[in-house]
Amino acid sequence: MLRVEGLRAYFSLRQGMLRAVEDVSFEVPVGRIVGLVGESGSGKTVTAYSTAGLEIGRPGIIGGHVFLGDRDLFSGLEQSCRIDAAAGSGKTRVRKNSGKWSRQLAANYRGVRGSRISMIFQEPQSSLDPLFSIERQITEPLLRHGQCRSRREARGEALEWLRTVAIHAPERVLSSYPHELSGGMCQRVMLAIAMASRPQLLIADEPTTALDATIQVQILSLLRQLNRQRSVSVLLITHDIQIVYHYTDLVVVMYAGYVMERNSTAWLLDPRLEDKHPYTRALLASVPYEQGAIKVRRLTAVQGESPNPFDVPQGCPFHPRCQMVVGEQCRRELPPLLEIAPGHHVRCWRWSE
Repeated sequence: MLRVEGLRAYFSLRQGMLRAVEDVSFEVPVGRIVGLVGESGSGKTVTAYSTAGLEIGRPGIIGGHVFLGDRDLFSGLEQSCRIDAAAGSGKTRVRKNSGKWSRQLAANYRGVRGSRISMIFQEPQSSLDPLFSIERQITEPLLRHGQCRSRREARGEALEWLRTVAIHAPERVLSSYPHELSGGMCQRVMLAIAMASRPQLLIADEPTTALDATIQVQILSLLRQLNRQRSVSVLLITHDIQIVYHYTDLVVVMYAGYVMERNSTAWLLDPRLEDKHPYTRALLASVPYEQGAIKVRRLTAVQGESPNPFDVPQGCPFHPRCQMVVGEQCRRELPPLLEIAPGHHVRCWRWSE
């Protein structure tokens, strides 16, 4: 359904060049849920926004390839921008025709964003427009994308979707405004808006961050139910390993803007299997794991701090926190993302050990 190849996102700011995402590659198969996991600042949200065509990259550059089926949604963008390195200064400068770039991006995503690709954002109450009723916000995309011919038909479709996402008293909610609803109800409304256009791909950017534990389970279970019943592919962004373990089929682990490892969830998040990237093992060691009523191991924190995005370490970005660093190769050379087994990719010089 979705194939991302060599995605990069650079932002030219006063402090310097911020490389938010570098060489990110992964796939979302048809009808599967893929979890994008990592610490805060690892580039998950920038990856999601860039994939959905919502990151305009001004000032800066969004590059690489994003394929929806066989269609490259980033086609032609490279012609509008480039990065020049100033000789001897160690600094870089972005040269970009922002108008041409924005027009090309809009043309590439026309008829795609909102219909074939939909997105759920982190904070539903701030994502919904406070000036418009829930009815207006659900029916507008249905009318804009031509799925309904009249407001009456669109209203009936909106009611049906509110029932689908298990909202109580949908007629009342339809005439309500966002401030009149709880956070959990707003998130269900966001899910109804995203699904109403019957997209092929749904991008959910930490959809349960501001919700309590009970509502989190309800929203995630509903998301998985819609995925199973309607074969919608889902890219689920989160920093919660437990959510990834229980609700995804595949997992992509990110750190400092790079994909460090990707594989099936059942294999990659099984703490009994040791042959993983050191960062993946460190994440797993920091969350509870029990087998029956027996606690298998003691929890440990990931040592060190996440790198400054303006000054990502040379070589492997995880090497200052890694317990397996040996010699200068880890400190000086960025390891490639290699496929070491069918479906298992890892970015590490010492993966064989």
